[in-house]
Amino acid sequence: MMINNMAQPIIGILFLIGMLLKFTHLPGAGITIFVSLSCAIILLMMTLIQVRGTSLLTQLYKLAIVGGATYIAAVMFKVMHWPGATMMLVVSMPTLGLILVLSALKANKWYYALLSLLFSVTLIMALFKILYWPRPPYLLYGSYFGFLALLSGVCFYRGQSLSNNDSSLSKHYKLLGGIALLSLAITFKIKYYPDLFGIGIYPMRILETFSFAAIVTITYKLLNNKPYSASLEKDHQFLKTTQGIFLIMLVLMVLVNAD
Repeated sequence: MMINNMAQPIIGILFLIGMLLKFTHLPGAGITIFVSLSCAIILLMMTLIQVRGTSLLTQLYKLAIVGGATYIAAVMFKVMHWPGATMMLVVSMPTLGLILVLSALKANKWYYALLSLLFSVTLIMALFKILYWPRPPYLLYGSYFGFLALLSGVCFYRGQSLSNNDSSLSKHYKLLGGIALLSLAITFKIKYYPDLFGIGIYPMRILETFSFAAIVTITYKLLNNKPYSASLEKDHQFLKTTQGIFLIMLVLMVLVNAD
């Protein structure tokens, strides 16, 4: 556990450096991203070995780890133009989407369920776009915009409802809501107004990547540094799902180019 806690921030920083190099067209991007993704796969495999238990929830968690590792490997293979990338994407992305659907079925609030369902649609449509398969128009960005807008609203709502009981968690929720709203505005500009304010796509891609990283960092901090009572267990599950979704988005950014 200590190794994981030390390695995750280092891998994250290395990955962000690689993405910064990628979007600024500087040398070293490929090797930096390759090393960070390789380390992420190793870390996931180490986590998988440590998981114990035979319950359905444990098996689902193991499947999520395997699916995540396969997804990261697929993106890495795609970037390196190695054979097998397409097959791994076809297997891993629907698997992660299915896990999100199953988590939605377990959610006791409609908005938590809808968040997972919306992103599962986004993930499948992203696969269709990556592989140049025919897809319904506007479904990719429609589901993604809906996800970010709802996420922002849920975070602000939850932050306000916790303002009298847990001021720290309340502030973090509101911060998450603000970053989600910023991500929505960035993606909307990139998609529909790429030259607005004279700011090109690549600077906005950098900002978008760092907004995802900020959400992952905040959720990581809340999940690892804060004890959760039974009454806040739903918050723990929500934050864990949100962290997983934005980790998926961060890795997906490796394949993103100007639309």
